[in-house]
Amino acid sequence: MTKTLTPKELAVELNSDPRTVRKFLRECARAAEVETPGKGSRWAIESKHVRTLRTGFQRWSERGAKAAEVNQTDPTAH
Repeated sequence: MTKTLTPKELAVELNSDPRTVRKFLRECARAAEVETPGKGSRWAIESKHVRTLRTGFQRWSERGAKAAEVNQTDPTAH
């Protein structure tokens, strides 16, 4: 049986918080046109995907940091 992780457990693996990890997972699912768990449902992340998610999360976080820098240095950026 494949071990699954919750967003909270994945957040520990990614050195982040569960809220940020859920946001990342929703954006990944939207990009892949995959349905996300609905209200009251739970994410079940297979442990075999952690390495790939770690790489994607790092890139995603870096893009967010760069966008924040642009917004701070350019008050006209939206």
